[in-house]
This record gives sequence, C-alpha cells and structure tokens, in this order.
Amino acid sequence: MKKLIKLSFLFALILFGEFSYSQNSYGGIIKKGNEAYKNKDFKKAEKLYKESTEKKENPEEAKFNLGDALYKQKKYNESAQLFKEIAESTKDNELKSNSWHNYGNALLQDKKYEESIEAYKNSLRLNPEEKKSRYNMSYALEKLKKQKQEQKKDKQKKDDKKQNQDKKEQQQNSDKNKDNKDKDKNQEQQAQQNKGKMSKEEAEQLLSAIANKEKELNEKMKKKKAFAGKAQVEKDW
Repeated sequence: MKKLIKLSFLFALILFGEFSYSQNSYGGIIKKGNEAYKNKDFKKAEKLYKESTEKKENPEEAKFNLGDALYKQKKYNESAQLFKEIAESTKDNELKSNSWHNYGNALLQDKKYEESIEAYKNSLRLNPEEKKSRYNMSYALEKLKKQKQEQKKDKQKKDDKKQNQDKKEQQQNSDKNKDNKDKDKNQEQQAQQNKGKMSKEEAEQLLSAIANKEKELNEKMKKKKAFAGKAQVEKDW
C-alpha cells in the first residue's frame, strides 16, 4: 500500500489532505477511474469506481478512491460513510489510518467537529507521526471552540429576547389592568354623580304631572268663577 497523490486544497490557511491509492496500481476499470480522477472528471471517476466495486475488482482500492471522488464533488455524507466502512473493516493499518483521516475530513466539511476530532484521533493512534491528521485535528478543535461560543451567544440572545418579551407582556398586562381600574373608577364616579338625579323620563313624567295638576286647578278656578257669576241678588221689596 502506498500513499502517492495527496489530494489537497487550501482552507482557512490550513492544508487539508486526503489520501489516495497509487494511480499506478492495478489495471482495468480502476485505472480508467484513476485517469478520470487525475483529469478532475470526478463524476466519471465515481461511475468507474462504482462499477469496479460491483465487479469486486480490488474492492478496497475501488471503495477508497470512490470515497475520494465523492468528496471532491462535495458529497461529504456519502464519502464519510465509505471511509468509515473501510476504516472499520480493513486489516491494513495504513489504509485504516488513511481512511480515518479522510473520514475526519468529510465530517469536518459538514461541521461535525466533535466527530471529526475522534476520527483524527483514531488515525493518529495507528500512525502517531502523521502531521496532516495532527494539523487537521487542531483546526477542528479550534472550530469546535468557536462553534460552542457561537451557540452560547445565540442562546444568550434567545434568552435576552425572551426576557424582554416577558417584560413587555408584563408591562402590557399592567397597563391593561390600570386602564380597567381607571375605567371602573370613572364608572363609579359617574354613578355617584348620577345618584339622586332624575332621568329624562322621570323628569318628563314629573312635568306632565305638574301640568295636569295646574290644569285641574285651573278648571276648578273656572268653575268657582262661573258659580259666582250665577249668584242672584235678592231684591229689597
């Protein structure tokens, strides 16, 4: 087993490398896949590596390089699954270490920092001198630290927002209760002011009664005057 091509790219000033099988090993479908990979035709390489795994042509190499081809297409979840399967099944310690390293890289791209750190640790247990795994693990630790800080900030913002909302609701309820109390007080004051006062209907009834009374009195007065007018004066014979 050889580590020949170091598939790498720059990211945040740290070099993340993926390990690959020798491009010169074996022949047939895998060789075609390796040529497509070298030409950066990763989709074609993926197809050829899958075909090789189905035909069981050097299955570990085909599966490993398939993981690389998927990784290059940013299919990190599928890539991670393949590297983990190889790492857990192969008896080749170098391949196992490289698979754990690549598995860690795929997890890192998905921001699964804690899991990626464990993958790099597994790689280093098998190959303690591997610098790329050390660098990437250090980077993952730093990203995890920042992630937790951001999560803490987000939680604090949510807590502050909820607290402000609760205060706002309490103030609204307090203002509403005050308005209700003021309304009740005004109604009570109005009732006190209206107490003893005559309603419009009552006043009209009273005026009507007074008018009727005056009418009766006037009638009586007229009758008295009429009676007085009819009185005869006796003659003094």
